Amino acid sequence: MKLPLPKFLVINPPSHARNFELREDQTTLSYRCESWPSLCAWTHTQRVAKQKRESMDDSTSAVLDAYHERMQLERAQPRTSRQGGKSTDHLMLAVGPDTGRVLNIIAGSLDKPNILELGTSFGYSTLWLADGARRGGGKVTTIEQLEHKSAYAKECIRAAGLEDYVDFMVGDALDTIDALPQKFDLVLVDLWKDLYVPCLDRFYPKLNAGAIIVADNIVRPGGDNARLYQEAVRQKPGMQSILLPVGTGIEVSRFEC
Repeated sequence: MKLPLPKFLVINPPSHARNFELREDQTTLSYRCESWPSLCAWTHTQRVAKQKRESMDDSTSAVLDAYHERMQLERAQPRTSRQGGKSTDHLMLAVGPDTGRVLNIIAGSLDKPNILELGTSFGYSTLWLADGARRGGGKVTTIEQLEHKSAYAKECIRAAGLEDYVDFMVGDALDTIDALPQKFDLVLVDLWKDLYVPCLDRFYPKLNAGAIIVADNIVRPGGDNARLYQEAVRQKPGMQSILLPVGTGIEVSRFEC
């Protein structure tokens, strides 16, 4: 079933758009743009939004649409107004639709997976993981340091009808990982980059054989902490790892034994 694009996209196209046009089927937008990176990011969001409707139920799809609306509104703002020297805690800073779809495919391909998410934020990647867990008969344990972000994510997951597939935890990531009794089949690492290696050291003993680890933001923003994580994960015994050019760059690793 084809759904119309969110109304704000029709009324308020991205600020860099030219010759904005809505096609008759109301599922595709076309325009010329001065910034090709912005054009590609925005076009990919619309393509993935259309693709995911084929596998998600209506309530989950509607919540994902709302997330994409918020992401596009943030991207339409000048970078200075998005940051302005203030905290970025109010921004989505999400993995993006391409990485989300990869996570969804992996989670959905596993049998009854235990999934660990480090960095709930506002729940965008949580939704992708939870929908995959639903298909595979598994569960997501997601950790967030900030209570207001976790509460927002929890409400979105409830609205998507996926609350039975997610356990929300608020607190320090390292302490929380230590307290978890279960082992994991899939881990998403997407929190402050200086915690990537310490978190790896904590959850590594809790990996099941064949477990997959996905670490986000390895290329953008990248930096020393991302490089140190790549080195650390590739040196772990039994680990195979590769950098994939998806989203902002994801390091995908598999624990063999």
